[in-house]
Amino acid sequence: MDPASFDTTTSAALAAWPLEWIVIAVIAAFFGLESFYSGSARTSTLAVALPLSLVVVQWLPNTIFLGTIIQQIDAPVPQAALFGIVFIILYMVLYRILFSYGSAGGSMLQSLLCGVAAAAIVMVVWMQAPGLDGLWHFSDPIRLVFGNSFAVFWLVAGYAAVAFARG
Repeated sequence: MDPASFDTTTSAALAAWPLEWIVIAVIAAFFGLESFYSGSARTSTLAVALPLSLVVVQWLPNTIFLGTIIQQIDAPVPQAALFGIVFIILYMVLYRILFSYGSAGGSMLQSLLCGVAAAAIVMVVWMQAPGLDGLWHFSDPIRLVFGNSFAVFWLVAGYAAVAFARG
């Protein structure tokens, strides 16, 4: 086989895949490898902290002390930074509450389930958070799969997969 034709075939195959699906696969692989290395505690905490962060960020404009300041933030980058700060705080608190005993590395099946579940939960929350959606607006096919119509099903399936992997 001619190496030049192999390079052409490979680049044509990669060009056929939209970049967003590759990004989702990389997210799933990252969390899968992390779960394989250190267990599913961090992925489980992420699965709980991300949607909870979305709820807290949506409630912040109605708070008594921060409401007027939060309502003035309308650019995507500061909104994303606010979401990130809330997520980091909730992640640290939830990790301490839920998984203070630590966990060992997981099996291949547990890692695969945790990686795919975390990627699905990240995608659902990304499309719901105004600041994150402003940073990267996914295409219509991705929005159709992970958007409002199927968001609850992805979250329930993600939580079920993480619960199975933890148990």
